[in-house]
This record gives sequence, structure tokens and C-alpha cells, in this order.
Amino acid sequence: MWFHIRLLEKCNLSCSSCYASDHNRSQMLSFPEFKDVLETIKQIQKVDHKMSVIYLSGGEPLLHPQFFDFLEYCFAQFDRVSILTNGILVKKYINDLIPYKEKLCVQISLDGDEDTNDVIRGNGVYKKVLEALHLLQDNNLKHWVSYTVSQFNKHCYKSIIDIAKETNSFFNNVTPYIGNVDQMLDYYEWKEFKYNYEKYTRKLNIESAHGPNCCGFSYNCGAFSGGLTVNPDGSVAGCARINDVMGHYKDMAKFILQKSRSITETCMKEKWQDFSYFNTIRYLE
Repeated sequence: MWFHIRLLEKCNLSCSSCYASDHNRSQMLSFPEFKDVLETIKQIQKVDHKMSVIYLSGGEPLLHPQFFDFLEYCFAQFDRVSILTNGILVKKYINDLIPYKEKLCVQISLDGDEDTNDVIRGNGVYKKVLEALHLLQDNNLKHWVSYTVSQFNKHCYKSIIDIAKETNSFFNNVTPYIGNVDQMLDYYEWKEFKYNYEKYTRKLNIESAHGPNCCGFSYNCGAFSGGLTVNPDGSVAGCARINDVMGHYKDMAKFILQKSRSITETCMKEKWQDFSYFNTIRYLE
């Protein structure tokens, strides 16, 4: 399983597609709370902790004043740790990240070519992200690109794949955008995007075109079955992108589901609600 721990709400960008744009930006997880969250995770008997991965995110996790205390403590407790970052502060902290390369993977968000990405994420962000990806590559830090696909940037898949190949991205986390319904892809649009995306990766002989559990490719929702999210206020949700808060992290074991659901029933239901799980499987065959 994955455990997505959101350390704080504060961010140094104001992305138009952000799921947390209306959150209380002052909320922040304390170090004692963080240690307690990890201890709670370790006590969940039905989870194989050796196979679990801890995601550290925000907001922007590198903005937390105790971030490297969190990373050091997490590194000692778990074998797989990932940082989900916008990449802006990677250059500043690259030398601090290098000692953790044995277990660490860094995910950096990129949402298109320079013009498209910077409309979504802010002027000058594209160049800083590319610099961060090259720094990670040069220092042999495992990393991958996160690409959230909307009507506005769906045409940018070749640019994303080219950059991922150029910087030796481990794989890409490719997910359909949720939020403004008009910007979401309907099922047939996503199916066409997925076909074109995979066709281009085959052309470039890229084996790991996307992560093995990418919801838009597996059509399975990981919320509560594949993983849980702990928010800066201590509440627990399934996926950070969905406002599905269930309770407090102390009770997270109660919320783990044994069977996954289709994304046609969860984050994409507003656009894909006419498709049952079985219809989805049929279209994939």
C-alpha cells in the first residue's frame, strides 16, 4: 500500500488545476504528529510494511521547516519513500537529498510544453522543472514525472514523454484531471488520449511509459484499497484529490478496503458515470 502524508497546505505556486486551492494554507503537520502517523501505520496488521511506500507531499513539502527531519525519520522506518514536489526547490536542496538516494524517489509535476505548463503552473516554472529533472538525473536520484491531463493540455503528451525519456524518468504518473467538469476528459476522449500516449511510447521504445498503478490506465481507484492519505490536520482520506475525509489517522486501519473500485465510480464519475465497471473492462479488451 501507499500512505500519502501531506505535511502542510502551504505552496509556492498557484496552479490553476490544484485540488487544494481552497484549503486552509496555514495547516501544518508537526513532527510529533508525523512520528505518531508512522507508528500508527506500522501497527496496521493487514499491511505489508516492507512493500509499503510513504509519499511525502503538501502543498509543497520542501517548504516545511522540518522537512528533512521528517525525511530522515521516515527513511529509518520504511524501505520506500517518495517526495511529491513541484520541483521549484530541488536545486536548493539537491545536496541534502543525495544521501537518501538509496530508498528515495522524487516525483515532479509537469503539465505540458513550456507555454502550456506555464499557463497552468506559473511563468518560468517549466524551465525550473527541467533543471530539477536534470539535477536528479545527474545525481542518480530516481525520479518520475507527474502529468495531469485536461482538455487544455492533452495535446502535450509527446512533450511530456520526450522530457521523461531525456531525463531518464523511472516512469510517468499520468492521471486524468478532476475539478472543472468542462476541463475533464470524457471516457472516449481519455480512451483516445491513452491510445495515442501508448503508441508514442512504443515508438520511442519506452518500456515504463506510466506507473503500474496509474488510475487512468488501470481504471482502478486506489483510494482506501491501494492507499490512504493523511492530511495536515490529521484527518484521513482515500485520495488527496477527492474530498472524502473519513476520520482521524489514529483510526486509519478501519478505512482500508479489501476490494478496489473503478474510477468510473469515484473521481471520474461526473464524466464517466454512464459506464459501469464491467463496461469499462469490455472497452479495454
